[in-house]
Amino acid sequence: MAKKYDYEKLEAEGKTDEHVDGEIMKNFETKKEINASYNFRIKNPVGKFFAFLWWSLVALFVPFIVLVFHGTRIKGKRNLRNLKKSGAVVISNHVLYLDCMIAAQCVYPKKLYFHVLENSMTIPVLSKLMKGLGAIPIPKKQSAKKVFMEETNKILKEKRFICVYPEAALWPYYEKIRPFKSGAFHFAVKNNVPIIPICINFRRRKGIFKKLKIRAKLVTVHIGKPIYAKEGLEYQEAVNELKERSQNNMQRMNHWFKVIDKGSDDEKESFRNRPLFLKKQPKKEKKKNKK
Repeated sequence: MAKKYDYEKLEAEGKTDEHVDGEIMKNFETKKEINASYNFRIKNPVGKFFAFLWWSLVALFVPFIVLVFHGTRIKGKRNLRNLKKSGAVVISNHVLYLDCMIAAQCVYPKKLYFHVLENSMTIPVLSKLMKGLGAIPIPKKQSAKKVFMEETNKILKEKRFICVYPEAALWPYYEKIRPFKSGAFHFAVKNNVPIIPICINFRRRKGIFKKLKIRAKLVTVHIGKPIYAKEGLEYQEAVNELKERSQNNMQRMNHWFKVIDKGSDDEKESFRNRPLFLKKQPKKEKKKNKK
């Protein structure tokens, strides 16, 4: 079974953005800090070439890795069809150590950049490997934050995708959607790009996964339809409205797709009374032409 955390206590204290794995976070603690001169992306041609080779190699193994660990199923890729020539901000509930890999698999063949904690990018070898895959550290220094935001905006203007976790902290195997921070929605409104909601749900262990007794939970990933900011609103109002609408959308996705993925008798009964947007409309019978 997965390690248990006192999520209820953290929720009651309003600490939904607090990292629960304190021991793991301590392993990443370092005295080094990212400053304004830090290169958030690889820019020299040779470095770009080797980064592309590294990304291509990892892209081959990611589907296999997440399939072995989580039996991952991805649904809804058709919702990305019209975004081939557009940038986008990908949001996801932060519930797995490998969820950045899963998000990257969802948007492949597009390369996905993703925000990470500053501490994980100050470790010599790990930082280079992660940067090659598209990791963008969130700096603590105010002087570096301006450069960080500019670099994120450039990525979106280049019609690329970037993943931002609006819940901020990783809560392994948590099954609800936590309150969102505003960062992802500032980037979406400023650059006039859509939000792509990705909802990670857990399902029952069946078949070979049950026989092998693999401890990690099985995962189904649902890619929602792009969410665009409303026109005609003031900037801050547009950010707040987009954040609220995106969170409501993610909560609905999390609830109804959980019903589908888990499939207990009570949930099946509940699913019969699901909202109209999940119901298939009956096909109209074709009228037979009388000769």
